[in-house]
Amino acid sequence: MSRIAIGIDMGGTWIKSGIVDGDGAVYGARRTRTPQSGAEDVLAAIRSEVEALESVVRPQDRLVGVGVATPGMVDDRGYLNGAAVNIAGWEELDIAAGLRRRLSFPFVVLNDANAAALGELEFGAAKPRPGENQLDEERSVALINVGTGIGCGIVLGGRPHAGHRGIAGELGHLVVRPHGRLCRCGNRGCIEAYASATGIVESARELASEYAESRSEVARRVASENQGQADPALDPEILFRLAGEGDPLAERVRSEACWALAAGVAALGTTVGPPTVVFTGGVMGSAATIMPTIRDFLRELVLPHVHRSVALACASLGSDAGLLGSGAAGLRLGA
Repeated sequence: MSRIAIGIDMGGTWIKSGIVDGDGAVYGARRTRTPQSGAEDVLAAIRSEVEALESVVRPQDRLVGVGVATPGMVDDRGYLNGAAVNIAGWEELDIAAGLRRRLSFPFVVLNDANAAALGELEFGAAKPRPGENQLDEERSVALINVGTGIGCGIVLGGRPHAGHRGIAGELGHLVVRPHGRLCRCGNRGCIEAYASATGIVESARELASEYAESRSEVARRVASENQGQADPALDPEILFRLAGEGDPLAERVRSEACWALAAGVAALGTTVGPPTVVFTGGVMGSAATIMPTIRDFLRELVLPHVHRSVALACASLGSDAGLLGSGAAGLRLGA
């Protein structure tokens, strides 16, 4: 019989679930609204998803476990420290204890960024190439999600790394420019303040006055925006496209964002030492424009051996990474 697991990927709007096999194939995929009526209803929804998927397991398959990926700082015991954004009542919660009362299968709870990293390691961009003889202890990866904010998932020796009280992976709030721009976390100079989608646009707005006399399309758009006039919106994709066309303000914004991301990779490379750092998220739609610049800045920030040893890659699983990673975690329960 083939071993399979149920993967559940929780988000603020949807709970995605499916049955995952050892090759990363998914069947029975489902999507249901995430309850916003408290933790008990969210736990009940997870149980309903497991029951629905259990009913469609094929006769030739053996269900060995359930993996549940959740936002927030969840530790190795399945306890959520603090609050998860966008899920009402999902805070300071022993998720594992709640699921233990509801599920009859072995299960594991992990952070959603760690699940995405595990998905890319097992089935995606960080999977060893055919012929590579990578030892289990070397099967590590860091995944940086560059979107509205910046998150990070870490897998070390094939195991998701939560850190003490689930605090590992808060890379977006690593300070790289002391006394720099105020970040939404309350600190100044965080990576997120310069390299997230929000931070990139804020950089353009903050620096626009210095380029008012230049031939910068970005500066013109900011001025128009300040005057309350209708104009095409600023977003990272537009900014990076204009940077490629030689817009001086856009080039500076791109450079600052790439330097901040390279500083994050440098921190990971010189402490955790993953063989691959995978980038994902909405901002990475402009990967062809920014990845070479990140690599160039990284050379300036780390020892030559570190620069040679850490590969940069773009995620290949898209929005399915969390589902596949939670399924991969569930499969390990039957190993």
